[in-house]
Amino acid sequence: MDKKNPDRKTFILFLENKLVNLILPNKNSKPAFLFFERNRNKFVFNYWIKTVMGGFVSSVGLKKESKLKKQEREAKLKYHLPQQL
Repeated sequence: MDKKNPDRKTFILFLENKLVNLILPNKNSKPAFLFFERNRNKFVFNYWIKTVMGGFVSSVGLKKESKLKKQEREAKLKYHLPQQL
């Protein structure tokens, strides 16, 4: 951006924006799957932090969705949880 006139748009700035948008898409087309089993012996803030970090890791793609779904199935069998709608 031009420091003297920030409203001015140049062709180089336009190309830079298009290039960045190609590399970093601004739309997340697929929702991230999140599952975390809470340890009730620990404070609730631990659960919140683990949930946020798990969502971040899942949305970035570092943790496989199939692994999280397997953990969820095991927890449902262990605790006899009802099916989700």
